[in-house]
Amino acid sequence: MNSMPRILRGQGQKPMKTTMFTKLKRHLAAAVLALAAVLSVSEAAQAQVHVTGPLAGAPAVRKLRLYRQGRFELSPNVSFTLLDEYRRNIFFGLRVNYGITDWLAVGAWGGIGSSLMGFPIDTALTGAIQEVNQARDCQGAGQGTLECKLTEVNLSSNFPNQLASLDWMAAPQLTAVPFRGKLGLFNSVFVDADLYLFAGAAFVGIRDRANCEGECTTQASFQTVGRMEIAPTFGLGFTFFINKWTAFGAEYRAVPFNISNAGFDVAGRGQNNAFPDGDIDGADRQFKFNQMLTISFNMYLPMQNKVSE
Repeated sequence: MNSMPRILRGQGQKPMKTTMFTKLKRHLAAAVLALAAVLSVSEAAQAQVHVTGPLAGAPAVRKLRLYRQGRFELSPNVSFTLLDEYRRNIFFGLRVNYGITDWLAVGAWGGIGSSLMGFPIDTALTGAIQEVNQARDCQGAGQGTLECKLTEVNLSSNFPNQLASLDWMAAPQLTAVPFRGKLGLFNSVFVDADLYLFAGAAFVGIRDRANCEGECTTQASFQTVGRMEIAPTFGLGFTFFINKWTAFGAEYRAVPFNISNAGFDVAGRGQNNAFPDGDIDGADRQFKFNQMLTISFNMYLPMQNKVSE
């Protein structure tokens, strides 16, 4: 009676050990197969990277048209300032570049503003302020009223005369072309195009309200005077090539600097000079992220472009 359970227990354990050994072999086989698959993929990838035969060392693109390398770019253009509060500025300018390589150029951009040419373009806000200004008649019947006393430092009888304008700008700059390719229109017209980035230093001719101290309510104190600011300039643009030596371009440019757009007394005393002090000086010039959009017609000389191997 005692031997029967031992025999039964021995017979019950033997199938259990066989099953566990079979599962272990299956797992080992699966692991070996997975390792072999990884090694085969790695070898295939290495075979793709290390190209042999007639294509070894060949460039990624052959017969690439080099529109910029070794050529001068002359680009007459027109620029429009963006997000203006009181006065818009239009620049008639020229960009000159020399392509050191097809992806790097050195040159300069410059332009003359519409205000310097005699036709300032005021915004609707300027017109609305001047209408209210004329209705109050602070230099005539309204002189001495509370409204006129509160704004006598900030508003002359002719508000547009005290507004700032950008007279001219010149900017030496570097241009890099990180992307180029073809642009398809309606799957029928294809043109070569590129995207470029540029950065440099801008010399800006500004005309804004002159400094005054104490006597800043007379009409003479609202006159504007010219000065120059040096500021960074940067942006990006697109070029669409028409043929071997002409193209159209569009670019966005930023030129941040301090300016007193309206000639208002906004700072000069208190914590961080954050409160009006009755005087007009450099503290009243506020930082402005000046922006503009440029449309250009580009010409490349010599007229024949180079072609890569």
